[in-house]
Amino acid sequence: METMARIGSGLSYPGRFYAAAVYAGFGGSPTAASRDVASKFSNDAALILYALYQQATVGPCNIPKPRGWSPIEQSKWT
Repeated sequence: METMARIGSGLSYPGRFYAAAVYAGFGGSPTAASRDVASKFSNDAALILYALYQQATVGPCNIPKPRGWSPIEQSKWT
C-alpha cells in the first residue's frame, strides 16, 4: 500500500516523460543529442529507447530512408 502512495504522488504525465528522457540521455528535448543513451545502455536498448522517444516527440517517421553508407542513421531510420 505504501508503494502505491509513492507512485501516486510526484510528477504527472508530462513531467514523468521528460524526467525519464533526461535519465535516458535525451535531455528532454526532441533535438537533444542521443550520445548519452548509448553510454548507459546496450546498443539494442539504446536504439529501442531512441525509437520510442522519437515516436513520442516527433510522431511517425516522415524522412526519406538514408543511404546505406551510414549504418547508424540507417538503424535509427529502421
